[in-house]
Amino acid sequence: MQRTVVHLVALLALTLSSSSCTNVRQTSADQASKRMALAAKAFPGHQEYLYIDVPAADNGVSNLMMRAVIGEAAWMEQLTDAMASGANAPIYLVVGGRDNGVAYSAVKKALNTFKGQQLPQLHLALIGDAGQAEQLRGAVEALGSEYCVLSLTPG
Repeated sequence: MQRTVVHLVALLALTLSSSSCTNVRQTSADQASKRMALAAKAFPGHQEYLYIDVPAADNGVSNLMMRAVIGEAAWMEQLTDAMASGANAPIYLVVGGRDNGVAYSAVKKALNTFKGQQLPQLHLALIGDAGQAEQLRGAVEALGSEYCVLSLTPG
């Protein structure tokens, strides 16, 4: 019951946080364009890749609540299925989102489903905060997968 309430509160907060502010939407669009440009550079020499844009809100409180229930999101199955295909076929997967913490949480949650398995043909890139994203390197490499971190911020 408590998990359902938290999930409903997170969904409500995400819905209520949708802002009609032009500046916020413009900034979000600019950031999305930058993420797509980075995604294209993730794996030089490989023109085909799958990009998953992790949904997030424009408000930090909503995103914190969303991170708590990220495993319940319908699109998480798409992320884990894409990663799982790296067991048998090459896949170049780039994950990013409006909120670095939500994208990080999604990848971390997905990685937890593969503990003890091998995904040797998974090539994974996470667009986000470099310090946070680097925390996942050990988990990705334990799967026998390639991992790179792409940061929107220079340095």
